[in-house]
Amino acid sequence: MLHSIRLYLDRQASSLLRYILEQSLMFLFGWIPTIIGVGLRGIFYRLILRMDGVAAIESRVRLRFADHIRLGHGVY
Repeated sequence: MLHSIRLYLDRQASSLLRYILEQSLMFLFGWIPTIIGVGLRGIFYRLILRMDGVAAIESRVRLRFADHIRLGHGVY
């Protein structure tokens, strides 16, 4: 069972700490609809991925290995 958990985590994030950070932010802000949610994700998702300028991320978007993602200016 531990092997299965480890395998799952290895396929989600770069490390256990990174997984906890990414999942916590997505839990807190990933579900919020409307422009308010887009704005909050635009602010707080900067902690887990690279964003050049402003980017819009809709609700319920699933990100894996967020530290490997770079969003250019104006990405929607």
